[in-house]
Amino acid sequence: MSGKFKGKKPKYVVKQKNAILPQSKNTPIMPKAIKNAYVKVPVVLGETKVQLDMVADIKFPEPVLEIKDIKKNIKVTQCRLLLPTNKLFLAGFVRKNIQYATPKYGSKDFVSSGLKLINN
Repeated sequence: MSGKFKGKKPKYVVKQKNAILPQSKNTPIMPKAIKNAYVKVPVVLGETKVQLDMVADIKFPEPVLEIKDIKKNIKVTQCRLLLPTNKLFLAGFVRKNIQYATPKYGSKDFVSSGLKLINN
C-alpha cells in the first residue's frame, strides 16, 4: 500500500455482492411471424461412394530427404447425372498439402534437415 494509508483500510472501499434488482421489469413481447412463407431447402436425393484413381507428377523445387505428411482436400464443383444411362459425371479439383524434409547439411554420421510445405 502507499504511504498515505499506513496500516489503515481506506473508507471508500465497498464490498459488493451479486444481487437481482427488484426494480427491473420484464415485459413479454410476442414476435411477428411471417405466414404462408415459401423457403428453398436443399434436399438429398441420394448418396453414393466414389473411388477415383489419380496419378500426379509433382515437381519439388529442391532435393527431398523424406515425405512427412500428405493431406488431400477434394472440392466437387459440378455434378451431373445422365438418367437414361445412370452415369454420374463429376468435375472438381484436388488440393494437396505435402510436408517434406530437405537436407541442409550433414556428415557421414548424421543429416540435418528442414521441414518445408508445398501446396498443389
